[in-house]
Amino acid sequence: MPSEAEMNKTLKIKTAFLLPACILPLMFFNGCASQAPKNNPPQATTKMETSAPDKDTTTKTEISSPSSDTATIPVATNTFNPTAGLHEYKDTYTIQQPYNLEVADRFLETNGEYICWVQRGDKPLRAGSGTGPRTEMRWKTDWSKTEHMWEADVMIEPGTDHTCVMQIKSNTGGEVIYLQVQNNNLYNDNNLNTVLLPNCTDKWFHVVSAYNPTTGVGRVWINGELKCTRNYTKPLDTLWYFKNGVYNTSGFSKSHYKNIRFWSE
Repeated sequence: MPSEAEMNKTLKIKTAFLLPACILPLMFFNGCASQAPKNNPPQATTKMETSAPDKDTTTKTEISSPSSDTATIPVATNTFNPTAGLHEYKDTYTIQQPYNLEVADRFLETNGEYICWVQRGDKPLRAGSGTGPRTEMRWKTDWSKTEHMWEADVMIEPGTDHTCVMQIKSNTGGEVIYLQVQNNNLYNDNNLNTVLLPNCTDKWFHVVSAYNPTTGVGRVWINGELKCTRNYTKPLDTLWYFKNGVYNTSGFSKSHYKNIRFWSE
């Protein structure tokens, strides 16, 4: 198990070239705008996450430098840059894991790659909580009013199901972005009419998730293509933060992250 000193590293954000993005023709659904799926979607399930505060977490940790390795990821051919006009900033995280386990039992950092997993039967974050099991990186910065973006390369292991792998969350306003895997497809929240990425497991893909509290617009780009636009208006003083990892599972869920970056106005 890593020592506390080993876990306390400083995130040195890379200045690597950001993957470009393009905006495809959109069709608007309940939770986001995207292309219509070709197959009938699975039945929506009830989201177990609650808006109870979760800042009293165990093992406060700072992220280390991202890996210099770059996964081979499809890139859109247009040149729209979602981070244009924003500035990059650093952030630190805490690990949220089942309350009866150590961080190393469900989380691993190796060569700039961050790996989170849970399995059926794992305990929640706190004793007596009605929420599902999780191993998540809860990013420290709470923000409001201005647009913020989370960017990373992501790989979800096969077998991961009924699992959220990334959130833009508020303890009082819910989740504007809640990327979850069901039946090997990636969706936002419980809008299972819009597939953001089919066959999303066992491959690296690039994600940019953003929310602007002033306009109330949340967006998700996958491999440089705008896949989700969601209107989600809350009071301007609502505090938001980023999370990534695994929350909930139907059996065994595991996700990998690298090249994590942050942007804001």
